[in-house]
This record gives sequence, structure tokens and C-alpha cells, in this order.
Amino acid sequence: MIYNIIHITVDNSKNSSWWTRKWNINFYPGPSEYPGIGCFNFALYNSASCFGATAHLMEEKVDSGKIIGVNRFKIWGNENVRFISKKTCISHLQLYKQTMKYVFINNSLPKCDETWIKNALI
Repeated sequence: MIYNIIHITVDNSKNSSWWTRKWNINFYPGPSEYPGIGCFNFALYNSASCFGATAHLMEEKVDSGKIIGVNRFKIWGNENVRFISKKTCISHLQLYKQTMKYVFINNSLPKCDETWIKNALI
């Protein structure tokens, strides 16, 4: 099973030091419907038709920060956890590229209307 959780700290101040941070962004291997652990398994158990990756600001509570992007893909009926995990890696990379390009060009975060559907299972 592949778990890809990418954490990026963006610091674009001119006089930056290690304690100066603008945003802490987490790239989570699941959509907003499945926060926390077991996201692949719950999606399969629920016969979800789509899955994906989520970019959100990090907060103290796991998978609760403001969502700044979601990249989804279709789940076909014959897919298992391993296959969905591999597709999520691709989705992750796409979302990372889109998000970071936006941040570096605009010096701001992307806008996203999505919110976490439920509290994270931890």
C-alpha cells in the first residue's frame, strides 16, 4: 500500500528565517469525503464512484484545515486498494503542480469552495 502525504511549507518573505512561515500546506491522499486514516478502504467499502487528493492548510486537528484544492478521478468497479493508491499518487502530483504554480505566480493560495464532509478518523 502506498501512502503519499506531502507537507510543504511556503515561505516567500525576503527576510525569512526558519520560524517565519506563510503557509503550511498538506497534500492529503484522499478527497474531502474521507479525512483521516483508512481513506482508500472506506471509499471501496462505500462503493465510491470517485476518489482523489486534497490540498489543505495544516491545523492542529488532523485533516481539518481550509481546503485549497481537490483533484478527483473515477473509481471503476474492479479496482482495489493498491490500484486506487497508485492513481492517488498521480492525482497527488497533479494537484501539487497546480497548487504550487498558483502560489508562486499569484503569491496567494488558490480558492476552493470544498469543505471537509466529516471529522477525520485518527
